[in-house]
Amino acid sequence: MKISLEKFREDGFGDNTKFQCFVAECEENDTLRLIGYVIYFNTYSTWQGKCIHMEDIYVVPEYRSKGIGSKLIGSVCKVADLQNCGRVQFIVRDSNKSAMKFYKHQGAIDLTEVQEWHLFRLTSDAIEKVAAKYD
Repeated sequence: MKISLEKFREDGFGDNTKFQCFVAECEENDTLRLIGYVIYFNTYSTWQGKCIHMEDIYVVPEYRSKGIGSKLIGSVCKVADLQNCGRVQFIVRDSNKSAMKFYKHQGAIDLTEVQEWHLFRLTSDAIEKVAAKYD
């Protein structure tokens, strides 16, 4: 992680949150253990209006294939449905074939396959260079 735990807490649980999350827990030895989570935030599309971007979903390996990931995605989709969102979107690394299979099983469409969309990113160095051009 490139941000501090303090900044992460502020962004997710402070007065002006930048993301929301759901967690999955189980009780082990009278203690709750975090076994999965999903982080998401609202976005906007000029074509579809309100949307949700699912930034990160993770389930501890020994708890996979037990429906936890499906429940986490289901929770995000319930929020999207209640907010009348046009889509829930997310990114998957090409090397993560098991995740792609899982998402397709949930009904997700691989936009790289069907629409040839490519993901681009400006990192902090590029952001500073572009911003400096317009001071």
